[in-house]
Amino acid sequence: MKKLSMILSVAFAMFVFAGNVNAQTSTPAPTPATAAPATTHATPDFFVGKWKSMIKGIPQGDTETTFVFEKIDGKLTGSMIDPKENKTTKFDTVTVKDGVLTTTFTAQGFEVSLSLKKQDDDNFKGSMMEQFDVTGSRIK
Repeated sequence: MKKLSMILSVAFAMFVFAGNVNAQTSTPAPTPATAAPATTHATPDFFVGKWKSMIKGIPQGDTETTFVFEKIDGKLTGSMIDPKENKTTKFDTVTVKDGVLTTTFTAQGFEVSLSLKKQDDDNFKGSMMEQFDVTGSRIK
């Protein structure tokens, strides 16, 4: 399963974020003194809007993208915009359960997942494929 997950991650990264390779530095795991404060549950409405986001640790290096979430006919939908190529990828599914937004999209025939959790009124944290850190700040 780990092999498949890694293959999917690499395929996604190559498909969506083809570009320059950047050097990476290792970031130590947060200690209790530096850990983020406790979060509050998010409703689906929390995620509606545009988010400047960063996906960290993918093979091409840390990559900036924009997430857009909308509520259409009472249903949450969304997409991801690659600013380097001005390419939009629509999310196949968008759900919010227990304050966590989970979304999937297809890249080169593989399903890629994102899981995002509210940090405060204008920020979220999460992961892509449970391997790469994702952060985001609301664009006002």
